[in-house]
Amino acid sequence: MPENSHVPPGGPVSTGDIFRLVQHLCLSYDLAQNRYRAQLELNDSDLRALNLLRTMDPVSPGILSHYLGLSSAGSTTVLDRLESRGFVSRHAHDGDRRRTVVGPGANYPHCTGPGLALMRYLHELCEQLDGPGRAKAAELLRQASEELAAPSADASGPAPEQTDKPVK
Repeated sequence: MPENSHVPPGGPVSTGDIFRLVQHLCLSYDLAQNRYRAQLELNDSDLRALNLLRTMDPVSPGILSHYLGLSSAGSTTVLDRLESRGFVSRHAHDGDRRRTVVGPGANYPHCTGPGLALMRYLHELCEQLDGPGRAKAAELLRQASEELAAPSADASGPAPEQTDKPVK
């Protein structure tokens, strides 16, 4: 762990300490995902497709293409690779037999990898919150997710009018 991410035990924890810990968490998660990808012998697009199935099951090939930033042919190639290894399966949509949906296959890696470890720690943190604290945490996570998922005109940083906002 980088030295600037240590928080003295038992001492006061500043907002800056929390920010550094969150940054370190993101870095650690990326490193763990890289190890997990290598363990499963997947490329980045393949692992991202599997991670999408953890949050959206089933998913349409079109949504998968959009999420991965691939063409229809590119996402078909990803699905072919994953399906050949039994990680995903394609089947007809329940409500519209003309549509295809993708779901976990027989060899789908359920409940494994760095995501599971992160979920265990978040569960432990949430268990320590009261009802209103959980509601506030859920709202902050929802807002952060929406903001991160929203298309941005400038990826270089926050817009000038956002830089002076106080942090709550």
